[in-house]
Amino acid sequence: QGMIDQILETWEEDDPMRMIVDMIRERITSWDDLKAVIDEHIPQETQETMIAGARKSLHNFISRAGRFCRSGCLGRTADYFSDAFYATHDDDTCPAVFAYGYCGDCQNNMDAYVESNDVPCCTQDAIVNIA
Repeated sequence: QGMIDQILETWEEDDPMRMIVDMIRERITSWDDLKAVIDEHIPQETQETMIAGARKSLHNFISRAGRFCRSGCLGRTADYFSDAFYATHDDDTCPAVFAYGYCGDCQNNMDAYVESNDVPCCTQDAIVNIA
């Protein structure tokens, strides 16, 4: 919630995205509200298909995540992404990625990092097999 508020503070009052987010926040204030919106716009059969797909994906993710963690790659991956996100931040060009989005100078900073630093092989394997 706090992060959303910080992002919204950077948007103008008449920004269409801000207006959409504000409308959603006003309309959906509980799980029951969210369920009502889903029921209103998504047929029950489609919901059941989506839930079955989500369960299958979650099971697959948990299984692969366990193998990933046991492989010893977690530390190397965490170091890589920590360094990548640190490289994205720059006081002059990208002071707050969450406020400016991953575009423009923020994206350029990340692209420069990725171009000069290889993703660990075990991380690449995990990313390819995550779905």
